[in-house]
Amino acid sequence: MTVDSQRPYNERLFSKGLRSKIHYSRFYWLKSKMEQLNCFPESVLELGCFDAKTIHFLPKSLKRYVGLDANFEGGLTQARNNWKIEGYDFYDCKTPQDINLSEEFHISICMETFELIDNQYLEDYIIKLASLTKQFIFVTTSNQVGIGFAIKHIIKKLLGYGVPHYSITEFFYASIGRVDKIERSFRKGWHHKSVLKILQKHFDIIEVSRYPYNFLPGFGVCIIGKRQQKG
Repeated sequence: MTVDSQRPYNERLFSKGLRSKIHYSRFYWLKSKMEQLNCFPESVLELGCFDAKTIHFLPKSLKRYVGLDANFEGGLTQARNNWKIEGYDFYDCKTPQDINLSEEFHISICMETFELIDNQYLEDYIIKLASLTKQFIFVTTSNQVGIGFAIKHIIKKLLGYGVPHYSITEFFYASIGRVDKIERSFRKGWHHKSVLKILQKHFDIIEVSRYPYNFLPGFGVCIIGKRQQKG
């Protein structure tokens, strides 16, 4: 049994300590980058919104927000209860076909979600987001390769947090970035370059960085894309 057993999602990740600071850092990254880009959207689409805590970090000018989520651990239910505001809508979404929207949004956001999506759906989700995004897409995804992954995995295991099981061989391959040698399962076998490669087809990538600090081996990867001109 791990220290994460039976603890709700928000309590596990955002309640206190260093773990909370690391996970909140991606939201502060989002807020900071929007300010740097002079991006103050009135409409936002978020894939994998959970309880939509992202709204706390968005500009006050926001008039329209749509959150999409598989209702993992009841997150979408929490969002509906927390944000009963006109123009804010939340939809169950388990496949790209569940996205039935015709409007465009100034920006789209996807935080710590692409790594949870089956490979068969990944490109279809990004095509959907691209078709609905007018300006920027902001993405964060967990780092499951290299020295950053290795450090994170070892620390979490020592502290008793739940981590995927890696054989010694799989751990070695992940640590050197050879996830093609690992069978994909949940975050295991994930490489952020998988999503980056697809994003590049539809967005001009203007930043790839790391969180919580760009100068350290990344616990997570941050990507900003600018929508390519249509036609």
